[in-house]
Amino acid sequence: MNWELWRLLVDFGLVVLNLVVLLITYPSFLFYSKKELMQWHQVYTFRICLIVMPLMLMQICISFLMLWNNFSVYTISTFIMIAGIWLITFLIAVPIHIKIANNNFDKGHLQRLIRVHLYRTILWCVVFVWTYISLANSYNP
Repeated sequence: MNWELWRLLVDFGLVVLNLVVLLITYPSFLFYSKKELMQWHQVYTFRICLIVMPLMLMQICISFLMLWNNFSVYTISTFIMIAGIWLITFLIAVPIHIKIANNNFDKGHLQRLIRVHLYRTILWCVVFVWTYISLANSYNP
């Protein structure tokens, strides 16, 4: 099985999804009243997790398998970046989402969420581009 091709598809899905969240979803949070945001946020986080978590789990599992089977600069570096995305997600972004869910937030928290998501999206873009280059090079004679 060609794990790099699966990785490319998953990486691409995560890039597209996260660009939408970065450019549309999170900035729209700034236009909600606190009450409206709390109502929508509960629905949003449940729905987005149904899409994001399977993709993130697939990405890290495939990345680990690729690392296990081929210890290289590419597999080590992308695994470290993906692990970094997980750390940023669960140590920084999720606590901000918890503050929103508990009505313990202000506009500064929303702006921080956007900034943190920018860093994650950049990392996902780098991972995708590197996977694309790696896959393209493996098909060139």
